[in-house]
Amino acid sequence: MQSCKEIQCNINFKCPSFYCIPWYYVCNGMWDCPHGYDELSGLNCGIGRQCTKMFKCSNSTQVCIHLSNVCDGFHDCPQKDDEMLCILKDQNCPDSCICLNLAVFCQSVKLNLSDWSSSLPYISYHLSEVDLQNIIFLTSNVDTQNIHFIYTELAEVCNVLRKLNKISSANLTTNCITSLDSQCFNSTNNMKFVILKNNKIAHLNKASLSVGQVAKLDLSHNNLDEISSQSFTNVSIGVLDISHNPLCKLTIEMFIEISVKSIITTNAAICCIKPSESLCLLKNKVVTTCSELLSQYAMRVIVILTSTVVFMLTVPWITKLWLLLTTSQISQKDSSVKRAYQTLLLSVALGSSTCAVFLSSLWIASVAYGKDFVVLSHSWQKSLVCSGAYSFSLIFHLFMPYFLALVSLARLLVVLFPLNSKFKKPNFARTHVLCGVLAIVTLSNIFTVVNFSSNGKINEMLCSPFLVEFKTSAQPYFSTIFVFCAQIIAILIMSCSHYILTKELKSTQHSINKEGTQRKVKIIPLIFLISHNSILWLSSSILNILWLFFSWGSQHVTIWGSLTITPVGAITNPIFFMLTSTRVRKERNKFNQSL
Repeated sequence: MQSCKEIQCNINFKCPSFYCIPWYYVCNGMWDCPHGYDELSGLNCGIGRQCTKMFKCSNSTQVCIHLSNVCDGFHDCPQKDDEMLCILKDQNCPDSCICLNLAVFCQSVKLNLSDWSSSLPYISYHLSEVDLQNIIFLTSNVDTQNIHFIYTELAEVCNVLRKLNKISSANLTTNCITSLDSQCFNSTNNMKFVILKNNKIAHLNKASLSVGQVAKLDLSHNNLDEISSQSFTNVSIGVLDISHNPLCKLTIEMFIEISVKSIITTNAAICCIKPSESLCLLKNKVVTTCSELLSQYAMRVIVILTSTVVFMLTVPWITKLWLLLTTSQISQKDSSVKRAYQTLLLSVALGSSTCAVFLSSLWIASVAYGKDFVVLSHSWQKSLVCSGAYSFSLIFHLFMPYFLALVSLARLLVVLFPLNSKFKKPNFARTHVLCGVLAIVTLSNIFTVVNFSSNGKINEMLCSPFLVEFKTSAQPYFSTIFVFCAQIIAILIMSCSHYILTKELKSTQHSINKEGTQRKVKIIPLIFLISHNSILWLSSSILNILWLFFSWGSQHVTIWGSLTITPVGAITNPIFFMLTSTRVRKERNKFNQSL
């Protein structure tokens, strides 16, 4: 016993620093090693013990034996099941495969089916990455209970399943199955697990999923556009996984013939039409509504009022500016400067109107779809109206920073270079406005096309470039950061321009205190223009960034910010410039009368 410490136990269990014992002595409830080392909790003795790379005896929750002890002529398991069906030991196992008791395992081999006997006795087949065009060799073995065919290029399976009436588990992940025939599972009364994940199934025939009572049915990662209630007949399912399918055509009655405990999906509408007793697990849940597009009454009222007010402000203003630019009502003395400034004001008015177009498309769609939106949301996201709303939203968030910064720079350049006439010419202003419009519209359309082409639809119900249903898309992150940077640059340009402008005007002022008082009053509107736009832009963008990048706050708060905070600028900016123009005109008339 003195040399036991150095002795290695090949296929037996080594008592630490002592002798060897057979593995079936381990966790059998009796001490066979000194100090009971073979029954310690470190060996995971007890219910649910795992026998990694070993044989687990049946009708036992603890005893494991070495694989070499299986079919060695000695009974090692309490129920002697390690010596059952050992006749299979002499069965020809396919080349490069592993056959153990009732199971055969083949992976990444070129399988020659002609070498397989028509009466193979195995009841469990595990084939992975095997070039398998048909499984006709199984049809003669009615005792087959488990089939695991993964990456086998299998296209047709229903004909075989109909003949395997004892089958309980079918894992057909990542094959080439495109459809399931009627009564495909009709004879499989013992089926418990059906895994059809990552195939190319696009169509389900009538009663094709009549699987009886199953613990799990996995149809995820396929091409299913619809699942008809007729596909199920008297079916009871524990877990139904239909995630990552298009599911464009939904109906309220799709689950009428099915009893299901849990549904896994990536389509929020499924959670709205599921049976009331079912649990819905929505992967990557962000936004969902089981009512109208604008689900809350207050949200609908605010969106309708905001879009109406913006239209009432901008349409008359745009009309007036357009008439002034296309007629000769301005005197020749100062027509050039006024036309240049009015061109810039027209761009601000057009930018504000794009916000009204975006909001109007949302509430009109909400009214049009009504309560049916839950099953028609996919068609809405694929519509041109949603794509247009997406583009107009992005245009508005880029228009306003660009044009307000352009107006600020124009004012500054006129003061700094009063003798340079090009800054006062309408063509100069018109060129910069048109270039900005062309660049922003082109960029917004590129964003829209990229978003739409990724899934054949806009990936958000509210058609906003800053919201997202699933955080797997990189586009909303990029658009949020891009707009945020544009807003920061615009704020810096506006702040610097008005600071230099104010300083320059004060340095050239030679009036007395009365004139200086008037100048202080005129600075207040400039401060308001910068501060209130900065607050509106940054608050909305920061909410989006906190939610997208840090999951801070609530998506509903972000939605409210996108639909209420930013559009305020579409109302206040037109009012600001209208009041400023009116005040300037009154002061000019007063000055002319004094002359």
